[in-house]
Amino acid sequence: QGTREGIFWAKINALFDYIISEFVFQLSDAVNVCKSTKTDSCSWSPEQDDKGLWLTDVTQFRIPAGKAYLSPVIDCFDGMPVAWSIGLHPDKRLANSSLLKACAARPAGVRTTIHSDRGGHYRWPEWIGICEENGLVRSMSAKGCSPDNSACEGFFGRLKNEFFHYRDWEGV
Repeated sequence: QGTREGIFWAKINALFDYIISEFVFQLSDAVNVCKSTKTDSCSWSPEQDDKGLWLTDVTQFRIPAGKAYLSPVIDCFDGMPVAWSIGLHPDKRLANSSLLKACAARPAGVRTTIHSDRGGHYRWPEWIGICEENGLVRSMSAKGCSPDNSACEGFFGRLKNEFFHYRDWEGV
């Protein structure tokens, strides 16, 4: 798109892809250290017993130009994002696109549970259809029990503290 909004959105996508990629790079270093120590807590992998657990949620980033929303799918095995999408609105299109990307990256034969909060975009027929088409088991937080998805919230906290807060976002 050659419009002002299209150019702005292309810059925001590139910026957030860079930030998340840098964060993932640092996380992968920690995971590699964990794997090299071969401790009991690090010796399991999803491929060993054909199970996997993913978490998802949406978070907001405020920058001078407006708001951007991030919807990652996080693998509980190593805390790494499997996939993510960035958008101007926290809607079903954002949630669906990150789930579709994650499903495309999933190894064949791995039984995966996808856990989310009770957001409306995780209860839409399209989300349910994507889960069913890809053999995902859906799991949702209990009503009023936000700690159910605390690992995903922890990912957001680390990402924002290490790569978003305390940076100058003027001109973005």
